[in-house]
Amino acid sequence: MDTNEQKGFLDTATSLGQGAYQVTKAIAHAMSGDFVGAAVTAAKNPIIRKIILGVCVFFFLFVFIIGSLPSMILNSIISGGTIGEQTELQLQILNMAAQINGVFLDDYNIEQEELKQMGVSVEDITTKEPVPPISAYKIMSYFCATLLTTDGKEPNPDIEDAPQELPEVIEGGIHLGTKPLSQDAERYRTDVEMAAEKYQVSQYVNMIMAILMQESGGRGQDVMQSAGSGHVHGTVTPQSSIDGGVRYFAKCLQKAGCKSPQDWSRLEVAVQAYNFGPGYISWLSKRGYTGWTATNAKQFSQYMIDEYHKNGQNIRIYGDTQYISHVFRYYHAGGSTEGSLVEKIDIVHLLSMLRNFEGNYYYHEADAQQYEIKFVTRQKEDYFTKTVFKLTDAQIEMAKSYEAIFEQLGNTELSNGGNILGQASNLDTLPLTDAQVTKYLAIAYKADPSISPERAQVLTVGLSIVGKVGYFWGGKYSGTGWNPEWGKLKKVTAAGDRTTGTYQPFGLDCSGFADWAYRTAGVTDKLQAGGTWHQYQTTKPISASQLQPGDLGFMLSNGRTTHVGIYLGLDASGKRLWVHCQGGNGVVVGTCAFSQFREVVK
Repeated sequence: MDTNEQKGFLDTATSLGQGAYQVTKAIAHAMSGDFVGAAVTAAKNPIIRKIILGVCVFFFLFVFIIGSLPSMILNSIISGGTIGEQTELQLQILNMAAQINGVFLDDYNIEQEELKQMGVSVEDITTKEPVPPISAYKIMSYFCATLLTTDGKEPNPDIEDAPQELPEVIEGGIHLGTKPLSQDAERYRTDVEMAAEKYQVSQYVNMIMAILMQESGGRGQDVMQSAGSGHVHGTVTPQSSIDGGVRYFAKCLQKAGCKSPQDWSRLEVAVQAYNFGPGYISWLSKRGYTGWTATNAKQFSQYMIDEYHKNGQNIRIYGDTQYISHVFRYYHAGGSTEGSLVEKIDIVHLLSMLRNFEGNYYYHEADAQQYEIKFVTRQKEDYFTKTVFKLTDAQIEMAKSYEAIFEQLGNTELSNGGNILGQASNLDTLPLTDAQVTKYLAIAYKADPSISPERAQVLTVGLSIVGKVGYFWGGKYSGTGWNPEWGKLKKVTAAGDRTTGTYQPFGLDCSGFADWAYRTAGVTDKLQAGGTWHQYQTTKPISASQLQPGDLGFMLSNGRTTHVGIYLGLDASGKRLWVHCQGGNGVVVGTCAFSQFREVVK
């Protein structure tokens, strides 16, 4: 053993000896009742400190694992254990919820329209509840419960008489796939598939075949009745008719904003537009309708008849007001029969059941000249459980657990830091984390490395309320910073919107947000005196090439401004990102089709 090894051995032995002495001393203090002295002696011993630290670490790890285990198991059951699958299911649930809310909003608009036709002014129409007034997740849970047996349990596939899948036809509503495609129509399937691939709508082949069947049954030359659409040139043949019809339908899908065959409410709009023309889509938007209903199809048809009469053309019929039902009876596509009950929910059948009660969700009561619109559950609390879905008490009880799952999946951020809406639609609508705010500010600095402190502060302030403040028609705030009234139900008093007269969670409108961001940042109050038109007139016009983070973007329609947002920078694909207060979502970050640009400050 050399000198160094001897020294190391002696040091180790000395350390162990001192440790043993201090341990013995600590034990002696403890046995004599001097617990303070025992603790002080033990704290001086590095070996004891390491042992105590190890025990603490082990204890906290044990608590963390045990505490996290239930949620880990639940997430694994729901998502299949992967982030990708969880995201897909979350997006599916959000998409369904939006379409359900659209049904109720459209029905509310129909009730308003009926009152207006009675001569009731907008100022005399009120409602004391948000629209829609019932959680979409609750409606989805009720539908999920219809897949259970009467005692609230899942059907057993091993039992011969157990139901194995949803029926193709639900009583009432739209009947799906009740009629077969003729052989004359089927012989053109290859042509339809080729045209669908050409115009990038291959996922809609079954729907296109249903349209072809309704238009001609596969007979004649103009099998898709598209010769008058402006998309068929030269001699009309079945192939040119299909090419033109598919191209026209692709444009209808695009204008309707339909993202997939599961985006049911937008798909219905696109299909009806194939018959009515794309003007139907614009007409829906102007009147605040979120999708097709049998009622607004009749309204549009009458509107077009009246327009023709104004131009001296005496027509009695415009389009097919039953086109959706006529086409969809040939549409052979159903929901999933595999996976959990949550994944088996088929939005097609769910909306079909809800639309069977169209016109029954809202009613009005008059008090002198004031008309209050009320929701059906005020008259009958169990309207949905007993009348619409016809659930047993056991099914209703089980539905509560599904509602909790929908709320969890529909309202939480992903564990990887993103959010479900942002990944699907290039839109951040949930409250941003500090890391996300920093990420967006980095985009601004990348667009303009020399961005002024004033502009940076405007963006920081604007980003701070993303996902926290909702849209409120006419919503303004004369103060700065957080408004404690945001989120509280208030009556919409500004005229000109479908929510006018209703009670909504208080927030900001687009011009109110732009003004609030600039004033709270301490930059300027010149945006405060009016709406978008005032802000447009009091700011300096710039070109797209001059656009810098913090500048304003405006939408123009028929010579008037309709929306405003604050420019942030370019996303990864080169599209302009904006912070703005968007109808339906509130303060968000996302792309937007602003076409006019203005500078507020240098």
